[in-house]
Amino acid sequence: MKIGLDWMFKVKRILQITFHAFEEEVGFTPNSLDVESAMKSLTRGLVLEHALRAGYDPCVAATPD
Repeated sequence: MKIGLDWMFKVKRILQITFHAFEEEVGFTPNSLDVESAMKSLTRGLVLEHALRAGYDPCVAATPD
């Protein structure tokens, strides 16, 4: 079965919207002034890893070379 490029662009756009919403709500860097739960910290790590693998530009730009 061949997947069309249109479908792939739609999935990429959905992922970008999801990563952006997570970045706005939780952020990709922990706030040093706030004590956060372990669940939030672990979730941030998982989302950040997947955002990097998906090529989400803000994450890729913030990654040290």
